[in-house]
Amino acid sequence: KTNDLINEMCLISPFFEPRHGGYEFSEAFDFYLKSHLKDKTIKKELEKRLNEYDVIFDCSADNDLLFILSQLKINPKHFSLSISNHAKQLVCGAEQNRYEFINTQFNGNVLKFDIQDLYNPTGCWNPTFKASYNDISTLVQFAIKHINLKLAKGGEFRNFVIETEDTDCLTIKLNEF
Repeated sequence: KTNDLINEMCLISPFFEPRHGGYEFSEAFDFYLKSHLKDKTIKKELEKRLNEYDVIFDCSADNDLLFILSQLKINPKHFSLSISNHAKQLVCGAEQNRYEFINTQFNGNVLKFDIQDLYNPTGCWNPTFKASYNDISTLVQFAIKHINLKLAKGGEFRNFVIETEDTDCLTIKLNEF
């Protein structure tokens, strides 16, 4: 996914310059971050590196990574995006309390999520949600459009949830918190 994203960004914009490698960097960064957070020198170095970016999108749905990123003092806009089973909801943590907000949405009975029929693919370490590319893309594109509008207008970023309903026709609703 990381390599595909880099390729797509290069195709979209001639001004995009990836600063680091793709998948290999992503995996090494994840391990390094999780295994060295208690080391204050390394933590400061990680904060320094992350502060080189303008925007950080965490789409990993990894609670440990979300928790660690929430503990760091970083200046870039930071968005953590998670999608529910069947892609009925997209939850975006955009404020400093993103870890608590996302966990409350998924585990605190705030939203009603269908988790009875998660998909258990062969060779996958964890169940994953069922959703089509179109379902996921609709939510992600709507979220990115919302974020772009906020960036363009200098608006305040707040946590938000996008919900879809497709009984007779598609309805998309965004709630900010």
